[in-house]
Amino acid sequence: MIDVSGHGVGPGLLSGMFKASFRSFYKKETSLNSIVNNLNRVLLGQRKKGMFITFGGLRFYEKNRIEFITAGHPPIIRINRHGHLEELKITQLPLLTLLHNEFKSDLINVESGELFIIYSDGIIETTNKKGSVVNHYTQKIRLKRLVVGRLTSVVTNVNYVFLYALLHSGQLCHRYL
Repeated sequence: MIDVSGHGVGPGLLSGMFKASFRSFYKKETSLNSIVNNLNRVLLGQRKKGMFITFGGLRFYEKNRIEFITAGHPPIIRINRHGHLEELKITQLPLLTLLHNEFKSDLINVESGELFIIYSDGIIETTNKKGSVVNHYTQKIRLKRLVVGRLTSVVTNVNYVFLYALLHSGQLCHRYL
């Protein structure tokens, strides 16, 4: 998942270039950090000064291995089949901030039945009708409360948390539809 800074045509075009370039590199490269490093190099010259892209992603491999990366992006939430939540995060700059930035990823072992949630800062920076911030910590607590029993019900509950944040923020707009 990416989040491009700014609004309008420029960020929209940069988002499209990212998507096309990502697909191209995904077919050739063997790791997420290699893909992200190449994307940073290629797209840096295509953006207006001050624009950047945050990125959170997963790549699934055989033998229960997953590679993850976060670059200026909120943590990826990992929920195991027992309902335990863990945040996966590598603290590093967003893409397009430095030409010679070396992005890192990590490999983890996973078990059958785990769920991964990637979201943008639009969720964690929303405010409710009273003006209170519906932040990441609040969302994490809601997720923890909703994860009871089997993960099949979690997907519905995660959608509920997402919609709750949007509907109670008064900030429901086209980018979430």
